[in-house]
Amino acid sequence: MKNINNPLTLMLVPIDRKIDLTQVSLALVKALQDAGKKVGYFRPIAENCHDFSYKNLSGFEHLVDVISLVEVERLLAAGLFDDLLESVLTYYDQLQNSSDIIVVQGLGYLSPHPFAPRINLEIATALNAKLIATGEVDSGSYVLDDVLKFINSFCRRYYKKRIYGAILVKRQIFLESIIL
Repeated sequence: MKNINNPLTLMLVPIDRKIDLTQVSLALVKALQDAGKKVGYFRPIAENCHDFSYKNLSGFEHLVDVISLVEVERLLAAGLFDDLLESVLTYYDQLQNSSDIIVVQGLGYLSPHPFAPRINLEIATALNAKLIATGEVDSGSYVLDDVLKFINSFCRRYYKKRIYGAILVKRQIFLESIIL
């Protein structure tokens, strides 16, 4: 299995159950576009059939929900994890030539699927992606140092490598910025 070195790949992984990875991923795509970057967006695994419709996304290359969760579970049960990673790499390759940066959305934190951290780690490794820990904090109840220690500890435990960065969302502020 080959590792991809270009373009820069950022994979958002959740550190709590409250964070909406889709919303944060798309906000990151927009911010990078505003900075003049050609951005690709890749959500390799469909988590929820009632999720946001991506058919109307425009302004950037994107591939979403290319592998169903049912297919992921089937491949894992059959011991065909390498086949899953090969499928992810095949789709990822389609975004490489048109992007400076590719934002990859990981599986939700321990969604009802205990294998989510393992899959996120394996996908990040296969894509040579930099991990971006993504979580929600309650306003005023955390000291930044404590939050950063938690993020680092969480990522070392579940993702076995240091993180490249973090995106912390304060729910009220984030929603206000979307409405404005």
